[in-house]
Amino acid sequence: MEAKITANKLGEYLTASARRRRSIIKTIQEEGGFPAMHYTDARNAICDYLSGNISSQQLLEKSIELKNYVSDNNFSQSTKNASGAAIEDFIELEDEIVVKNCLIRKGSDFQENSIEISGVKVGAKPDLMLLSADTEEVVGCIKFHFSQSASLEKDSAEYTATIMKKHLEDNYTGGNKIDPKKILIIDNPTGEIYEAPKSTKSRLKDIEAGCEEIFARWEI
Repeated sequence: MEAKITANKLGEYLTASARRRRSIIKTIQEEGGFPAMHYTDARNAICDYLSGNISSQQLLEKSIELKNYVSDNNFSQSTKNASGAAIEDFIELEDEIVVKNCLIRKGSDFQENSIEISGVKVGAKPDLMLLSADTEEVVGCIKFHFSQSASLEKDSAEYTATIMKKHLEDNYTGGNKIDPKKILIIDNPTGEIYEAPKSTKSRLKDIEAGCEEIFARWEI
C-alpha cells in the first residue's frame, strides 16, 4: 500500500516522541492512510456557512439538529452529536476569524487535494480556499482541527500550515508567493487560530525528513 498521511496527522507526527511516531504509523496503515472524518457534518456545515451557501440561522439549526440526533447505531449518533457540538464551538469563535479582501470558496470545489513529499502522499485538502477579491487567484486557505481528545499544539499547527502553504504554491499558484497570514489552521475546540510561519525553509526540511522516515518504516 502506498505511504499516505494527512497534513494534520503529519504535523502531529513531527512533534511526537519516537514511541508515538511508531503508533501513528501503525494507526494510519490500519486506516489506509487517510482516515474517515468523524466531524464530516460539522466540517460541511461550517464550510457552507463561511462560503455563503447557508445563513447563520441555518447553521445554528444544523447544530441543534445534530446535537439532538438519535439512532440505534451508536457510532452514527455519537459522530453526529459531536458534529453538533463542534458547530456550537465554531459559533463561539466565529468573530475571531478575520479574512480581509478575500473571496471564500469551499475546498471541495478544487480538484487537487494532496502533495507528494519524499515518497509519501500527504493529504492536504483545504476546508476553505481564500482567493484575492481583486484577481480571484488563490492566496491562502483555512483548515480546521476538530478533535476533542487532544488540543492542537502550536508547533504541530505551524507544520501543518507549512504543508498547506507548499500545497497551494505547488498546485495552484505556480510557485508564486502565498500570504502566510492567509494560511489559517483553526483548532475548533479551543478557538486558537494559527498562521503559517513567515519563514518555512527549516520546517520544510523537517517535513521532508519526517516523510522520509515514514516512507522507510511503512513496510516494516
